Amino acid sequence: MPRETFDTLLTRALVDESTRIARAEKAEFVAFRAQFDEGSEVLRRRVSGLDAYRRTATRPRVLPCLGALGLDETANADDVRKAFRRLAFATHPDRGGTVAAFLALETAYQAALSVVASAA
Repeated sequence: MPRETFDTLLTRALVDESTRIARAEKAEFVAFRAQFDEGSEVLRRRVSGLDAYRRTATRPRVLPCLGALGLDETANADDVRKAFRRLAFATHPDRGGTVAAFLALETAYQAALSVVASAA
C-alpha cells in the first residue's frame, strides 16, 4: 500500500470535514425549513382570518330602519325617498294596505332619513 503524502491526507481531511459540515448545514436547513413552514402556516391562518374579517367589515351593514325599506347603509337620501315612495304605494290604506303597516313604514322612513343625513 503506497504511503500517503501529507497533501493527500490534508485533502482527505478537508473533504471529510466539508462533508460533515455540509451534512450538518443540511440538517440545520431542514430544521429551519420545518420551522419556517410551520410559521408560514400560522401566518397563513392569521392572514386568512384577517381576510375573513375584512370581508365582513367591508360588507354594508343593514340598519333596521334601512332594512325596512330594503336598503343597506350605502344608500343615499334619494334612494331612501325612492324606496319609501315605492313601498308607500303598496302599503297605503287607500290602496289596500293597513294603517299599522303604513305608519311603521313612515317611522322607518323618518329614521332612515336621519341616519342618511348624519352619515353625509
